[in-house]
Amino acid sequence: MDKRFYIARGASGSGKTAFLEQAFGKEAVVAADDFPGLYDADNKYQLDKQAASHEWCRAKIEMLMQQGITPLALGNTNMKLAYIKPYLAMAKKYGYSTQVIHFEGIILPDGSTPQNSHGTPEGVIRSQLAGFQLMNPPVSGITVEETCAGLHAMSRIDSVLVISDLVGTLIRPGPTHRFINQADHAEPIESVLQSLMDHGVRQIAIASNQMGVGGGHFAQSELEKLSWFTKKWLAEYKIELKYAVYAIQRNSEKALIYENGQLSKLFLAPRADKPSCAMHRYIMVREDAAEAVYLGDAHHTGRAEDVEAVRAFDALRMNLTYIPVEVLGG
Repeated sequence: MDKRFYIARGASGSGKTAFLEQAFGKEAVVAADDFPGLYDADNKYQLDKQAASHEWCRAKIEMLMQQGITPLALGNTNMKLAYIKPYLAMAKKYGYSTQVIHFEGIILPDGSTPQNSHGTPEGVIRSQLAGFQLMNPPVSGITVEETCAGLHAMSRIDSVLVISDLVGTLIRPGPTHRFINQADHAEPIESVLQSLMDHGVRQIAIASNQMGVGGGHFAQSELEKLSWFTKKWLAEYKIELKYAVYAIQRNSEKALIYENGQLSKLFLAPRADKPSCAMHRYIMVREDAAEAVYLGDAHHTGRAEDVEAVRAFDALRMNLTYIPVEVLGG
C-alpha cells in the first residue's frame, strides 16, 4: 500500500487546517497548535509551551507512521526548511511518499480574507512570510528532489563526512564590506555554525574555489589568515577544521591546502572546468569516505556550479549529497 504524507506550508490563517481536514479527514491532520494548553482560556498563544508543542507534534506523527496510518498531514506553518527536515527523515524511515502543499491564503466571494482561527496578529504573520524559504529556489539546475535529498542528509549529518564551501556558507563579508578582499573583512555566519553544532558535527573539511589568489586579487597570506580565522570561529562551536583545500586556477591542477596552521601547495587530479570535483574527490579519497555531504551556497549566489560538481560524482561511484546552506539557517 502506498503510504502518503502531506506537509502544509503557509502563514497562519492561510487555510491549511481547513483544506487538510476537508481533503484527508480531521483525524489525519496533526499540528503543533493542537498541543493541550498551547492556547489559554482567552485563546492567547503560550510562548513558553512552543518548544513542547513541536516535540509533541513530531512524536505524534512518528507514532502514527509507526502504525502505518495513511494518509497523514502536517498542518504547521513550516516556513523554514529546517522545520520540515525531521518530518522528511521520518517519512523516509517509515516508507511514506511526501507531498508538500503551499498555501497563500483564502479569498472570500466579497474579496475579503477571513481571520485565522487563533487571531494571530498581523505583525506575526508578516514575520512568518518574511522568513519563508523556497524548497526549489530559482537557481538553474537545482531540483526539488535534490533539495529534499539534502534535507534527508541532514538527519545523519553527524555520522558522515562533512565538506563545506567557505565564503557564503561558513563566513561572509562583514557589515561594512561587499566583498572579502582581505581576511579582516570577514565574519562568521553564526546561525550556520550553531546549526552545525546542534546537528552533532564535530569535524569539517573545506573545499573552496579561491580563484582570486591565482589571479593576484587576493594575497596568499590573506587566505592563510582567513583560514586561521575560520578555524578559530569553528572551534568556538566545538567544530574542528581538519584542513581546507583551495582551487586557485580554473582548468589547472594547482591548489593550496591549509593544514597545521599554514598554507602549502597541493596538486589535484584535474577535471575539466570543474575544480570543485577535484577538491571533493581529494578529500573523500583522503578520508576513505564512500559517502559525504557537501554544504554549499549555490542557493544564495544564484550559481549551480556546486550542484553540478556534486552530480559529477555519479561516475566516480562516490555518494556526495548537496545541502543548501539555507537549510541550516544561512
